[in-house]
Amino acid sequence: MGGDDYLGKPFNLRELLLRVRGMLRRQDWYGQALPAGPTVRIGDVTVDFRKGEVIDPGGERSSLAEKEVLILRLLVERAPELVSRDEILERVWGYEVSPSTRAVEHMVVHLRKLIEPDPERPSYLHTVRGLGYRFSPGGEG
Repeated sequence: MGGDDYLGKPFNLRELLLRVRGMLRRQDWYGQALPAGPTVRIGDVTVDFRKGEVIDPGGERSSLAEKEVLILRLLVERAPELVSRDEILERVWGYEVSPSTRAVEHMVVHLRKLIEPDPERPSYLHTVRGLGYRFSPGGEG
């Protein structure tokens, strides 16, 4: 229904203001045009950022969650730079989350299942332990 975040009661006013600022920053970023256009080829698959879909070589479409689209978009835009997990949390969720949050890791695992030829040995979405993630456009390891 359009919900983007939840803040339980009682809450700290500073926390509320930080989250609102984060939402406003994300809104600006969401509205920016994609540098590579609305679709990008990753190996044998096509990612349609506007529709939130991955299209495999046989034409089968798999839907992506909104946050998965945003994570992949951020990594593709910044390729081949390393993007820290904290930056992903800030850009996609709009605030810092405690280190025990595993949301980014789970979403990267799901993205690998959709775009990697062998998700166990990724060619495109690389984890740099303790630092973050890197997207390799040419599939180099």
